[in-house]
Amino acid sequence: MDNEAAGGLSPRQAKFCEIYAQTGNGAQSARLAGFSTKAASETAYRLLRNSQVQQRLRELREAWLSERTAMLRAHVGPAIEALGGIVAGTESPRGAHARVGAAVAILDRAGFKPVDRVETSGTAAIILQISADDAAL
Repeated sequence: MDNEAAGGLSPRQAKFCEIYAQTGNGAQSARLAGFSTKAASETAYRLLRNSQVQQRLRELREAWLSERTAMLRAHVGPAIEALGGIVAGTESPRGAHARVGAAVAILDRAGFKPVDRVETSGTAAIILQISADDAAL
């Protein structure tokens, strides 16, 4: 019998969680965690219904999301500077469209979604909603 790991999971259950969080494939995760190849699908089904496994998967997803959000937020300042330079005319217009698209994509993924889409003839406006907490970035 496996020794109990942190959180009440056995080492194989913990390994299953780590692999499943990365792949989303239950049978493959069960096999790679050391469970029976023949019963991998059934084992995955059983594990995914286990409340301790579900809790560990939630923790792993939250950690992954937090890490990705922090990584994206590190690019918010440069994205805003690039947009400001294009608007101010200090950036070269060459490739500006691609830089604006990239900056908007970074800001969008970091949680700075435009409040409204504004269309004007000939020019486009980007409206960002920045809270006081985010302004400190």
